[in-house]
Amino acid sequence: MPGKPRSHQPWLSIAGAAFAIGAALAIYVSFRSGCIGDPKSGVFGNPSRALELEQLALLPHVVSVLAGGMAVAMLSRSRNRVAYAVGFAILAFVCLWILEFEAEGYGVQACFGAAAG
Repeated sequence: MPGKPRSHQPWLSIAGAAFAIGAALAIYVSFRSGCIGDPKSGVFGNPSRALELEQLALLPHVVSVLAGGMAVAMLSRSRNRVAYAVGFAILAFVCLWILEFEAEGYGVQACFGAAAG
């Protein structure tokens, strides 16, 4: 029936929220990592503490990617839903990794100002 909600609709909302919250948290931790130090060049701040924060950002990154893949699998009704979920997870992993890298660079520039270039 078109008007009847699917039984996994609450889980879809939870997975979507976990995806968004995990991604936001991973990007925020990466920004703070750049604000503490520049782990790429080691010139600014405390690079060892910044690397610790980068490692801490891995958990929300992975949770976000897995939750997004689960949400895509729940949205799909085809029998290829596992392939769609894995494809989304791979794409989300790479995109989120690039966003975290950029956020870290913004953190270095925001906290170390003109000296960071």
